[in-house]
Amino acid sequence: MQKILRIDPKDNLIVALRDLAQGDIIENDGQRIQLVTDVPAKHKFTREPVPVGGIVTLYGVPVGKAVAPLQSGERITVDNVVHYAAEVDLSDAVPYMWKAPDVSRWANRTFDGVIRPDGRVGTANYWLIIPLVFCENRNALKLRDALERTLGYAGDHLADFARSLVGGTGCAPAPRPFPHIDGIRAITHNGGCGGTAQDAWTLCRMLAAYADHPNVAG
Repeated sequence: MQKILRIDPKDNLIVALRDLAQGDIIENDGQRIQLVTDVPAKHKFTREPVPVGGIVTLYGVPVGKAVAPLQSGERITVDNVVHYAAEVDLSDAVPYMWKAPDVSRWANRTFDGVIRPDGRVGTANYWLIIPLVFCENRNALKLRDALERTLGYAGDHLADFARSLVGGTGCAPAPRPFPHIDGIRAITHNGGCGGTAQDAWTLCRMLAAYADHPNVAG
């Protein structure tokens, strides 16, 4: 079984794939490294000496800075290394430019959608029940259940299956008086009471976004 893994050629840290003992000789890329500490599996050790303030690298990038002198073959711990990440240089970054894809092959394709007054198109047509405070969640769900049964949107496939096991038949759904409505949804949440003004503003914006979705009829 392979004992070690050097992830990137630029790394000065090596990963132990099995428990290694102090005094073991590790060979990597033509270099012989004698461990000066035990190194448990999945831990890392140094390939070369690292001074205080020196950078240790893994995956080809800096991952830490030495807070104590590190010998070659020494295990890396939270006592001798602290987290470090190099500054990100965006000076040569190219601004992202979005290019519209070619959709000409779908120019004459259509689908059964809903065109809203503002020109947006929905793929469904739902009614929403939106409580403004979490203590109304149960009422919203009760209202949804009552409307689903009455208006023909309720379906219980598990109950129908259970009836079939004892020789019964499924219950036919009620006729839908609003054939263009696809269903009823209750948007429950855990906010609206006892929060800060910013919490309330965030909640209202989220609920308004649901209400304003093109798939929502009302």
